[in-house]
Amino acid sequence: MKLEFQKWFEESGFFKNWSVSRCFYSTSSGQHGINVHTFCDAYQVPYTAAVLVRFKCVDVVQVNLLAAKSRVASVKTTTILRLQLLAVTGGERLCRSVLRALQWEQVVEGLIMTVYKKNSNAGLQMLLNILREHYWIFNARKTVGSV
Repeated sequence: MKLEFQKWFEESGFFKNWSVSRCFYSTSSGQHGINVHTFCDAYQVPYTAAVLVRFKCVDVVQVNLLAAKSRVASVKTTTILRLQLLAVTGGERLCRSVLRALQWEQVVEGLIMTVYKKNSNAGLQMLLNILREHYWIFNARKTVGSV
């Protein structure tokens, strides 16, 4: 399998011009904005988080990876929802550490609160709805059991 991958990698030529920069900066003048994005994902065993910065300029949009972290869940079976919650909390910690290192923390903190209030974090809302549903089912079972 390793040989097949190496053969495909060498033949494809797609990755010849790829490079990963160790620093980030806007390559264009006339900057219109900087956005910091945190992506989190979870699958059966691993969960990951990545923090990216996006420079929007007049002529180009540039995206750079600032930090990424992945973890493997414990041996004990865990639900996908719990893994997603772990990924979100890990992503939040990773984002805070990146912002602290860049000394953007105070500026961004006010913006984050504004955006979260507007968007009301869909993932958290979904989790809360599922918990409410299970709590309602649990209470309904107790009521039916008492009758």
